[in-house]
Amino acid sequence: MDEIVLVIIFKLNSACYSGMINFGGVILEFEIKIHEHLFGDERPFNNCHASTLILLPSDEILVAYFGGTEEGNDDVAIWYSRRRGGRWSSPLKAADIKGIPHWNPVLYREEDGTIYLFYKVGHKIPQWRTMLITSRDNGQTWSESKELVEGDRGGRGPVKNKLIRLSNGTWLAPASVEGEYWNAFTDSSFDRGKTWIIKKLIR
Repeated sequence: MDEIVLVIIFKLNSACYSGMINFGGVILEFEIKIHEHLFGDERPFNNCHASTLILLPSDEILVAYFGGTEEGNDDVAIWYSRRRGGRWSSPLKAADIKGIPHWNPVLYREEDGTIYLFYKVGHKIPQWRTMLITSRDNGQTWSESKELVEGDRGGRGPVKNKLIRLSNGTWLAPASVEGEYWNAFTDSSFDRGKTWIIKKLIR
């Protein structure tokens, strides 16, 4: 005789669903969080956007985003928060090159535990430079910023979505050229981000 599985889901509020599964007499209860707030009105910026997150050991979560008075202003920097023990830390500044807006952080954690935080700086997309900082202690401290591909413009490495690590260790970074028409491409690295090779545009 086939087992009957009964799933019951309740909507607790706009941010959370709860439910139970009856599997052959074994009842499992669960709760799914749809969203939660990182901070309230007390924050060091008026506006934030473009969040990226990774899961750390011990079920901690690290999230980064750009924030300032308004998107595109010179005071926009890269910020991050950590979720530990069910609580989010206050926003902390990860990168702030004075006098230029920051954009589109992308977090990535390599197998050796190194965390890479890519982001863009520049007033216009065609002039964007891709910058990189790293952490070897799960985001407690960060390296100095360095340019990902020195002298290049328009955005190298991951533009806003996470890079993909292939089985052979190659990094593939989804990217795009944004002008009158947007064209996608992948930026590839075979040496963990030390050098990058642009693939042909996908039109």
